[in-house]
Amino acid sequence: MTNRFISIEYDETSGDPEYKGIIVSDLRKTVTTIMTGDVVADFATMKEWCRSNPVAGRYMYSSSVDHFVFDAPGYGWSTNEDGSDQLIRVPTEHALSAKATVA
Repeated sequence: MTNRFISIEYDETSGDPEYKGIIVSDLRKTVTTIMTGDVVADFATMKEWCRSNPVAGRYMYSSSVDHFVFDAPGYGWSTNEDGSDQLIRVPTEHALSAKATVA
């Protein structure tokens, strides 16, 4: 069984985290990288890529996925009509209050 891990690469040292890309990897190497500069579009592309590239194991989000959503203002979680996670843009003031409610 082979598991794959999904991470969001970003620079969290600045006041407004700088998004770099989404990486799908296994324990040994990077399998694919999606880096258009638009995290919402990249997240949707990554999900479609994962559906098109099934593995005997699982696809799992690393903690960097949630950390990005909590660190970067203007992003949040939603679900689509299939009940699947979606990374979305939200107004910054709404994102901050929603994050405070979750924490």
